[in-house]
Amino acid sequence: MKIKSTLEDSYAGAFDNAVGFGKRPVLLLIDFVQAYFEASHPLFAEVEDAFVSALRIRQLAHEKSMPVICTNVVFTKVE
Repeated sequence: MKIKSTLEDSYAGAFDNAVGFGKRPVLLLIDFVQAYFEASHPLFAEVEDAFVSALRIRQLAHEKSMPVICTNVVFTKVE
C-alpha cells in the first residue's frame, strides 16, 4: 500500500478534480463550544490563542457579509 505523501497525492482522482473553491467563501466553525474555553469545565483545553483568533476571524467575516456557519454536537442520554 502506497502512503500518500503530498496533498496532490492524497486528492488525486477525488471527485474527478471537480471540487474547487466555489464562488463565495464561508467561515465554518466546527464544534465551537463554550465547554472548551471555561477552565472549570472538564472539557477545558488551553486554547485561548486559538479562541481569540477564531473570534477575530468571525468578526471579520461578519464585517465582510460572509456567511458564518457554526456546528454543534448534542448528546442525548440513552437509557
